[in-house]
Amino acid sequence: MQIESKSAESLVLEIEKLLSQGGYQEAVKLCQAINEHHPNLGHGWFLSSCVAYQLNIMPFALHSVNQALSLSIDNPNLKIQKAKCLVKMGDMAQALEIIDNLVKHKMLNAELFNDIALIYNDCHQLNKACEIFKMAIELSPESSNYYYNLASVERYLGLIESCESNCNLAIKNDLFNFDAHYLRSNLKKQSLESNHTEQLNKVLETEIGHPVNYAKIKYALAKELEDCGKFRKSFEARQEGASAYRKLFNYNVKADVEFMQNIALTYNQDVFKKEIQGDLGAGLIFILGLPRTGSTLVERIMSNHSAISSMGELSAFSNIMSEMVSHLASTKAASVSDMVNLSSQLNFQKLGQSYMDYISRIKIDSKYHIDKFPQNSLYIGLIHLALPQAKIILVERDPMDSCYSIYKELFTNIYHYSYDLTELAEYYIAHSQLMNHWKKVLPEVVKTVKYEDLVYN
Repeated sequence: MQIESKSAESLVLEIEKLLSQGGYQEAVKLCQAINEHHPNLGHGWFLSSCVAYQLNIMPFALHSVNQALSLSIDNPNLKIQKAKCLVKMGDMAQALEIIDNLVKHKMLNAELFNDIALIYNDCHQLNKACEIFKMAIELSPESSNYYYNLASVERYLGLIESCESNCNLAIKNDLFNFDAHYLRSNLKKQSLESNHTEQLNKVLETEIGHPVNYAKIKYALAKELEDCGKFRKSFEARQEGASAYRKLFNYNVKADVEFMQNIALTYNQDVFKKEIQGDLGAGLIFILGLPRTGSTLVERIMSNHSAISSMGELSAFSNIMSEMVSHLASTKAASVSDMVNLSSQLNFQKLGQSYMDYISRIKIDSKYHIDKFPQNSLYIGLIHLALPQAKIILVERDPMDSCYSIYKELFTNIYHYSYDLTELAEYYIAHSQLMNHWKKVLPEVVKTVKYEDLVYN
């Protein structure tokens, strides 16, 4: 049957099915058809917004949800979708305004409260997120995911006992809440007398299915076995989990190594010979380095100061930079080397101002703001060129401790080098060489903190 001749109902069902299966590209033509032939169907515009959101076509995602809202102005689902779009576009202030008003809505159910809490979390309003997750749980105490979502935020806030309790409730409601198992195992050191290895092995005896979920349970088991002093079994479990996860994606560590070498060659000593002028970045503190090297500890210590607040791990700088570089590229097939070379042609004043505009939408009232995104370590030189007044703190740790700590962590969709020990070693060496380069060309800019010195003091 031709798309044009399909009924609105059949188009809706097909789009919803594709959304649930992750078939976003396949859903595009169906969305075009439903919008063209049924322009007054609000749900059609809503589905189009959801598809565009997943494909990161944010202007159309926002346009579509606005079209839906023009047909159904009080629909809370549509307002939540609009807030999600705004967050992804960096307009957290407007997103917060929408959900602050929406939370007063008398017709909200548990699922909507959960969605609102997730947006508060994305906007770094963690205490508010906890409050709203509790509202969702009150309406649906049998849910496993709501307890897990609350626990995730509580862990970040340092509410360990409450976090553990909510993980237990999540698992009680659903033994196969893999995220809750993984979070609970990593909350604190387990002991021979008190651990969850028996329950984790029970889960592993079932047909888990998806490799990511299998990896989560294997990593959780490895953590608890290590805590109990069973190091060989721990390493075997972690290796099995890492190997299963590594098979899910294509990754070439050589490309990452080449990328870092190109950065050092492009941003050489000559680039920084003259003093960088400008007042952008005043009040900003970048804490960066490889993951699992102590950057979170530094962030927590500093953010305990009354004048300093943390914005969390923002990928904003690299995202804005990448978008600006893509506009300079003559072809979408530009090589990594080409992209690095093009980045040196950026208007760094504009890059810095775009970043400042982005963080101005985050509601944080303090004199100093921390951005703790580890990957920013690759762009230290670019950060200084764009934001010359920003403070840059590089956290470093013993190589063996760093690498094994990284290997022990399940990062899922980032740090693909961390699931194979040989690839991890190659990446670490290249990253270390780039950090030495930054310290050489920007000796007065990069403040290095050694993890070991910090914890000994």
